Amino acid sequence: MINRSDLWKDKNFQKESDAFNINLSNWRNEGRIASMLCVRNPDNENNGRRYLLTLLMDLLYLSEPTDKDLYHKINNRNFGNPYVVKHFDTEIDYDYYYSIQEYKTLKAHVSLEKKTILEIGAGYGRLCHSILSLETIEKYIIVDLPETLCISKIYLKAVLSEELFGKITFVDALNEFSFFSEDVDIVINVASMNEMLAEVVNNYLKWIDGHSKYFYGINTVGKYNPTNIYQNKNYLEEFNVKKAINVGPIQEVFDLWDYETIKKLVPRYIDVYKPSDKWEVIHHESSLPWLFIHRVIYRNRK
Repeated sequence: MINRSDLWKDKNFQKESDAFNINLSNWRNEGRIASMLCVRNPDNENNGRRYLLTLLMDLLYLSEPTDKDLYHKINNRNFGNPYVVKHFDTEIDYDYYYSIQEYKTLKAHVSLEKKTILEIGAGYGRLCHSILSLETIEKYIIVDLPETLCISKIYLKAVLSEELFGKITFVDALNEFSFFSEDVDIVINVASMNEMLAEVVNNYLKWIDGHSKYFYGINTVGKYNPTNIYQNKNYLEEFNVKKAINVGPIQEVFDLWDYETIKKLVPRYIDVYKPSDKWEVIHHESSLPWLFIHRVIYRNRK
């Protein structure tokens, strides 16, 4: 059974999602949806925009020259007015920088041609948009909360061609997933299992164990205290630190700025998210620039 954690009982988020189609032109620039679904929504009071864009410029400077072709194949990347920098003769935001890196890691170890992919917690659909634009995918299934599905449906319909959008199946995690039994090639989860109830994560892992050949998980190795990075007291009160820490299968709080500690947490993290003993790790790596986020590709040996 799939239930909603307290972290996602956010009235402002639900209110904004209900009116999402009204604010399409600027939604990735401000507001609660941007704060919860985009990689980072900078706080201008603390020079957040300047540091975010400087970091993005540095990361793109270090990117492989061949990344240019990937960005140019993804149309409408900047729909919603995100913060961008110019590189590779195009404007790039952090969400799609991250999507390209996630895609490249998966592509290097798993064939995506004509595959069926299921993504749990796809947010507004940035990775789905990227993969469908770069690969010939048979089918892409998105499993998510109903209000988030509302957002991803509108966004993906706006940025994808009719043909590519037609390859997507949307599944309501709360009301439909318990009846879903279709086998898939790859399951993807990016930065949402660490926000779910532990029993919900276990239910998803059991489903993956019985229905998928690969699992690509990208989550935090533990819990960092938001007070380490957020200085805005009003935001912290709204965020509710306890709700963030007391969810997910790993609730150990670590120092976000201590890389040696982060490295020590990785083996346990990899083991916790392994669907069962039938699975093996074929690749894992830290995610730049946030080394506490770890990418793992598991393969079913059955």
